[in-house]
Amino acid sequence: MDRMPHIIAGIGVMTSGALIFNLLPVLLGAFADSLQLLPSQLGLLGGIYMFGFAFASLPAVYLIENTNWRWITAVASIVVTVCLVIASRVETFVVLVSFFAVIGLAKATIFGLANRVLGSTSDPDRMVGIGYFVELVVPAVLIILFAAVIGPAFGHIGVLISIGLVILALGIVSTPLMPGDARAAAIEHELPKEKLTSDIVFGLLAAIVLFIGTAGTWAFVERIGIGKGIDATTVGAILSFGLFLTALGSLLPMLTEQRIRRSTMMFVIAVAITIATYLLDTQSGLMWYFIAASLFNTAWGASTVYVTASVADADTSGRFIVLMGGSIGLGAALGPSFAGFLVDGDSYTKVFIMTSVALFASAALLLLSGRARRKRRAQM
Repeated sequence: MDRMPHIIAGIGVMTSGALIFNLLPVLLGAFADSLQLLPSQLGLLGGIYMFGFAFASLPAVYLIENTNWRWITAVASIVVTVCLVIASRVETFVVLVSFFAVIGLAKATIFGLANRVLGSTSDPDRMVGIGYFVELVVPAVLIILFAAVIGPAFGHIGVLISIGLVILALGIVSTPLMPGDARAAAIEHELPKEKLTSDIVFGLLAAIVLFIGTAGTWAFVERIGIGKGIDATTVGAILSFGLFLTALGSLLPMLTEQRIRRSTMMFVIAVAITIATYLLDTQSGLMWYFIAASLFNTAWGASTVYVTASVADADTSGRFIVLMGGSIGLGAALGPSFAGFLVDGDSYTKVFIMTSVALFASAALLLLSGRARRKRRAQM
């Protein structure tokens, strides 16, 4: 998978696969303003999308190993674009939820394919890090456009259609650069076999717990800023800058690989995110919101790459890295859903506690994954 066209295609589909999730605060904010949805409905809308994302993970393992990758990229991109355009005209909440579930199914397949490609390179820490960097820079630019121009002028309709067009463009660019299928991408056209080992399982569990915590706060960070009296345009600019910091944070594993263990860095990240959520909970004003959101995003960007690279390192066959999309999807589905019911009026304290606990639990699971991997390799 070290050929440049394959890497470019992997980065393209990773950007497409994560785009809706990365834009979730702005998207949910647009729905809140246009359709007057309640916090519990916003949390459920984000959660249903991610449940669809998670549900598609298991069949995606079979699909990606046995289906043409160019067809997967093209069909999924078209399906998502059409669904977004139709959903932009829907005002009934139940119907809207149904469309978001379908979109989640398609995006999970694309995201799984991206992890299959980038995770199968000879240096997953570096390539996954670069993939996440690009994946975050694109929505960082879009957030400014949505918050300052499209959202105020066209509401959620303009936001949804714009996202659909971006996804379609990424699909058009990535499709011809993809390997034909898993066998065509394999060395000597042989697909290696490997069992689902404990180090892979611990890594996948770490991803689930990580995203329960981070997605729970991320889904409402735009509402938190508005609640502090900061205008929507300024909040959008801060979130956009925060995504740039998340992108920079995703490059951190490239600097620490072979020097500091991933689990050690995850404990450092857990402390950083706990500090960020404490500041969001206890401090008011634009400056403190900016500092807290920036710290949160930087730490989150690094944590995702550490967990993904850990699974890719353990999974030498490349078959099970596809499950990373499902793990992230399940965690990101549960996070906003839990958080939506933990919001108490204008207070997000319970959400922040959930986030902190989840981060430390994820670091502990990554520690177990590393130990299991080293033990397994010592016995080989």
